[in-house]
Amino acid sequence: MRTDAWRAAAAAGLLLLLLAGCREQGTPAIPAGRIARVDARVRSLRALVPDRCRAGVLFQPLPKGEAGLLVLGTGLKRSDTVLWNGHPLKTTFGHSRLLTAAVPPERFASPGPVEVTVEDTLDRSSAKLSARFEILP
Repeated sequence: MRTDAWRAAAAAGLLLLLLAGCREQGTPAIPAGRIARVDARVRSLRALVPDRCRAGVLFQPLPKGEAGLLVLGTGLKRSDTVLWNGHPLKTTFGHSRLLTAAVPPERFASPGPVEVTVEDTLDRSSAKLSARFEILP
């Protein structure tokens, strides 16, 4: 019984020493050149998740029977809309690097390539972004 109490006390003491040592070192510094900042004005489309599916097979199911598409990029805006072969999709802004779109099942019923485009509906002069989605047979 005494051994267990001694071990618990020793562990607590060691923890206190470790915490005190961390506090004395201060906030850790991040080495220069290790952080890459992306200019918020730069717009790019980095990835679609998923970027392909089988014809007629629901991917990332949403509550209303639609499929969820994640659009990852930089410089994305609240006023952006995702288009599926030119047809606007219900788009939700996550943050400057994430949009989500609800794809109705009829849009991925047939195999073939799909052009996914991101357009700023308030600023038509803003760069349009596009990527390819593949519907497999």
